[in-house]
Amino acid sequence: MPNDDHQQKRLVPVVMMAVLLPVAAWGMPRFAARSGMTCSTCHVDPGGGGMRNDFGASVYAARFIPLPKDAPVDSSRWLAPRVTNTLAFGADLRAIYSGVVPGDTEAPEQARLESSHTLFLMQADLYVRAELSDWLTLYHDQGVYGGFESKALVRFGAFTAKVGRFVPPFGWKLANHTTWVRNRMGFSATERDVGLEIGVEYGPLVAQVAVVNGAGEDLLDDNASKGISSRVEVRFGRASVRARIGGSAYWNIAGEETDEGDERVEDVRAGVFYALFVGRLGLLGEVDYRRRDDRAADFIVGSLIGYHELSFLAWQGVDMRIAWEHLDADIEVSDDLLQRVSAGVEFHPITGLELQVLARYVLGDARLPAAGLFDVTAMVHAYF
Repeated sequence: MPNDDHQQKRLVPVVMMAVLLPVAAWGMPRFAARSGMTCSTCHVDPGGGGMRNDFGASVYAARFIPLPKDAPVDSSRWLAPRVTNTLAFGADLRAIYSGVVPGDTEAPEQARLESSHTLFLMQADLYVRAELSDWLTLYHDQGVYGGFESKALVRFGAFTAKVGRFVPPFGWKLANHTTWVRNRMGFSATERDVGLEIGVEYGPLVAQVAVVNGAGEDLLDDNASKGISSRVEVRFGRASVRARIGGSAYWNIAGEETDEGDERVEDVRAGVFYALFVGRLGLLGEVDYRRRDDRAADFIVGSLIGYHELSFLAWQGVDMRIAWEHLDADIEVSDDLLQRVSAGVEFHPITGLELQVLARYVLGDARLPAAGLFDVTAMVHAYF
C-alpha cells in the first residue's frame, strides 16, 4: 500500500465526480433486457440513449413503464412533439438532492473528504431530430451545461451508420453514470468523441464498430492515429426467460513520438457484459479492464472495474434494485480495492415522470479517502 500523499489526493476529485457527475438521458438496459428488445426499438440512436422515437415515447413509455391505468392509455397524447412530419422534439430534465457523508478514515488530513448536501440540476437536455427521408435522420442533443451530441444517422436494412459527435460504443449504457464502469472507463455521457460508427442488427446479433479521434471532448485530434471502439451483443431466450451476453473493446494512442522522445499514451480497454431475466427478477452486469501506458513517464497502470445489479419489478411502475461495484484502480498495488454497495427504488407514477432514491456505501482500506463514504440521492426525472 503506497503512502504517497499525492496518490491519495488523486482519489478526491474522482470520488466527488462519481457523486455529482452530470448524467445524460441514456437508455435503461434493464428495460431492454427484460423485454428482449433492442435499444433501437425505443431510441432514435440505434446504440440507445438520448431521444426516444415515436414507439418509445408514445407506446413503451406510456404503456409499459408507469403504473398501469384502469382505462386504456391514449397513446396519441404522448407522441414526440412534432412541428411537421419531418421535425420532432424531446427533452430530459433531472433534478436531484445529493447528501454525502465521508467515513472515518486514516487518510492524510489534506486528502479527507467533507460532508455535502446539494440541490443540483443534473441534466436539462433538449433533443431535436429531422427525418429527411426514410433512411436519413439528423439528430442534435443540447445540454444546459454546454455539452452536445450531434450526428447524421443512415439506415439501410439491417445496417446503420452515424457520423458526428457521440459516445463511442462500449458496454452497457447505464443511466447512472456515477457507476465506476462508466466514469472510470471513459464512457460517461460527457465523454463524447468525433467519428464514424457502423452498426448491424441481424436476428439476435447487435454489433457496432466506430472509428473516432480518441481525443474525447476535444474536437480536434493531436495525431494521425485514430481510436477504435467496438461492441458485440447476442440475445437469446424467450417468454419469461431472457438473456444476453456481449463484449467490448477500445484502443487509442494519444500524443506523438518526436526527436525529443516518445510522448505517446496508449489506452486499451476491454470488457464483457451480461444480463439474465427470469420473470420479474433480473441480473445485469459488466466487468472491464483498462490499461494506460504512458511511454514518456515509463508508467503503466492496469485497472479492473465491475458492476453487478440485481433488480426486481415489484409491479409495473415500481422497480427495486441492489448493486455491487468493485474498483481496483491499479492491479499492481495491494490494498487499493474499493467496493460499493447500493440499494434503490424507481417509481414511475405517470407517463414521463420518474422518482428515484438511491443509497450507496463504499468499502475499502481505512487509509483510502473514499473508504466509508455514504451518499444518498433523491431524483426527479421528467421526460418526453
